[in-house]
Amino acid sequence: MTGSRRPTGVNRVAVFGAAVVVGAAVSLIGARVVQVHDDSGVWGLFGVSETPERIEVLGREYDRGDRPDVSRTPPGLVRHGETQGGGTILVPVDVGGTPVVIYVRDEDGQVWTYGLVGGP
Repeated sequence: MTGSRRPTGVNRVAVFGAAVVVGAAVSLIGARVVQVHDDSGVWGLFGVSETPERIEVLGREYDRGDRPDVSRTPPGLVRHGETQGGGTILVPVDVGGTPVVIYVRDEDGQVWTYGLVGGP
């Protein structure tokens, strides 16, 4: 007998089940990628760095510079929490408003400069 065979009921259920599993996996991976991006500004599944490309501090967003600027903490800064990756957020003591520049110190002691996104 020649010709194409039609899937049986069992095959249809298996194909449908596989499609549901693949769809759920794609949805979960997509949600994780968006969460990591919202948290760190980086598109990926992992990689919440100590010094992410973008952080939110004091209700504003700040972008990281290309390389660490100094190997020790500048004077006049106070600790203001941590990044999700564990970097220490440092802000100027007396700014009198929204600071234009803040800093993040990583575990190696390098200090990264972050600039305010938008305007004061």
